[in-house]
Amino acid sequence: MAASSIVILLALLSVFLFVVNGDEKCYAEIDQPHLLMGTKTAYESSRGNATRLPIESACKPVQIWALIRHGVRYPDINMTKQFSKLNGLRDDILLNHKQRGKLCDADLKKLREWKMNPEPNKMPAEELTDSGKKEMREFARRLKDSYPELLHVESSQNFTGADYKFRATDIQRTKASMEAFIAGLLEGKKVKPEEPPKNDSLLYFTILNAQRHLSTQTYKNCPAYEDSLITDPIVNGETIKFTNGPDFRAVQQNVSDRLGFESLIDTDAMLLIYEICRFETAWHGRSAWCTAFSAEDIKVLEYREDIGCYYYCGPGRRINEMLGCPPLQDMIRRFRNLEKNADEPKAVFYFTHTVTLQATMAAMGIGKDKYPLLSTNYHAAGDRTFKTSLIGPFAGNLVAVFHRFVNKTCLKAIALLSRHSRTILTNASVYRCSDNETTRHKVTLHVSERLWPVSGCTNGVCDWEMFERKYANAADRCNLNFCYQ
Repeated sequence: MAASSIVILLALLSVFLFVVNGDEKCYAEIDQPHLLMGTKTAYESSRGNATRLPIESACKPVQIWALIRHGVRYPDINMTKQFSKLNGLRDDILLNHKQRGKLCDADLKKLREWKMNPEPNKMPAEELTDSGKKEMREFARRLKDSYPELLHVESSQNFTGADYKFRATDIQRTKASMEAFIAGLLEGKKVKPEEPPKNDSLLYFTILNAQRHLSTQTYKNCPAYEDSLITDPIVNGETIKFTNGPDFRAVQQNVSDRLGFESLIDTDAMLLIYEICRFETAWHGRSAWCTAFSAEDIKVLEYREDIGCYYYCGPGRRINEMLGCPPLQDMIRRFRNLEKNADEPKAVFYFTHTVTLQATMAAMGIGKDKYPLLSTNYHAAGDRTFKTSLIGPFAGNLVAVFHRFVNKTCLKAIALLSRHSRTILTNASVYRCSDNETTRHKVTLHVSERLWPVSGCTNGVCDWEMFERKYANAADRCNLNFCYQ
């Protein structure tokens, strides 16, 4: 009798440990689920903490230059049509669980009660959501708190529209992102954004309606780039190999088992579940559909998208770096003007899209790891810098700040102003920017509110001369003539 009781207890214990430690732990009950899901990651789940040189530093920021991706949006019309299949897929999963499947009761209940909000036929395709507007307003406020001497506008007397430059592409989601950002930054004060040109080679390239696994955007006013997306086998090759490889197949098997399918779930069906999981997570913070995946499954799917982005618009191809040079050229030109004490705005804010942001970062070497992203090195690439969840989420951004030496009187005034700031500034070392140094100017580079390390710089703080030398060649030789050759 005692032996049989021990056997029963051990069996119950093994079941308990399996439920707690295995994939079967209820997604609905996880306090901190894995939220990093590639380019559809919500900014709040991805961002760092706004950093700057400390107020007591002798380096005064004199210009903020920022390239900002639009905030959370609705999917394109092709994806919303696909979402209409989810009700039938959900019914199949619920039916499976009468005999098979491993979802817990709480997750099944969430899935049973799930309704898409808003309904697919009521989604304004690719437009900015309310959550996208919110993350833009909050980003602007954090930036203002970090740089009060540039962005703190107390009254109309010390505000002029010439102090700030705003420009977005001529697309609803970027224009609405810009408007929300301005509202958070200027709190009701009016400023007239710059009108984008018809052929906007700085921030955007004309969209064609091309269905691709990664993006619906190709670039009509750069035919060479557009052609390369079709003719260059590396663009899709590594993604296809990864999709047919063991890591991706393991995720399919995990999802099939979890959802109770007797045979392997179709690739398109699983990717559709992943899309609704990450879109709804970006919209609402959680999605009932994310229960289909473990944290490791999501990391594999994140890597799959990273491979695609790496070659589509990232550092995986030279042509992407060439496409991304115009914003870099604009930044360097403005910083050179500041070095000469020429007139420049206090801040320049550009609002754009994934490809422009990623291509600009590629032109600057951001996200260029020692080894390329391949279908075979998922497990070795866990610490890669090219991780779109971190460098290219919704509202992801590249911010460069130009600093100049100021005297102690100015420092006291800046410190006094900083007391109005809500942000606690970092305790970084003091960089003097003084006459005794070889440079009177410094540059800091930030990616989604993280101080980005630049080769040759100290703790992420660059001498302007070194920074200029590093990027002068790409900036000075930048042109898009290759697009038509």
